[in-house]
Amino acid sequence: HLADGGYGCVYKYRSDSGAYYAIKRPNEYMLSQPGRAQESSEREFAITRCISQPDLAVVAVGIVDLFVPDTLEYVPALVYPFAQGVTLKNRLIMEGPSPLATVASHFLQLYTIDEAYLIEKHQIAHLDLNLDNVIVDDPRIRALDFGSSKILTSSGTETLDIHHSFLPPELASPPPPSD
Repeated sequence: HLADGGYGCVYKYRSDSGAYYAIKRPNEYMLSQPGRAQESSEREFAITRCISQPDLAVVAVGIVDLFVPDTLEYVPALVYPFAQGVTLKNRLIMEGPSPLATVASHFLQLYTIDEAYLIEKHQIAHLDLNLDNVIVDDPRIRALDFGSSKILTSSGTETLDIHHSFLPPELASPPPPSD
């Protein structure tokens, strides 16, 4: 188990050939809404496939039907090549405050390049670029997790489909009423 997010959980998987992958599986919130997990998987896959610079972002390689023993059901899961390196957050924790300016400048550089490039070339806005969604593998710095991304169109943007509690505060809507 590597991480949890608004869409689901990410796990590390080793294939028979020895290659490592990150498998992003929908969580209970996404699965509780008919068709939403499949739609979200397809949207995120399509968005990452639009990015033609693998040095800028970790790009999904496919969608698989993953069997979940707890529910005895198959669910759509995104497959990514496993990204070597550490998140920018962990890099800051490991190195302490002395290289903070360097790492922070890398983050700002990535943010600027990511948003400018994606918006200009592909009309994609990441919308959740943060310390946990940036992987540092010197000298590369790449964006992860395009689950919150929007495709920009001349008529506006598509809607977000992730759980409100995982959105950045400026995008979060009021939480749904609890039972």
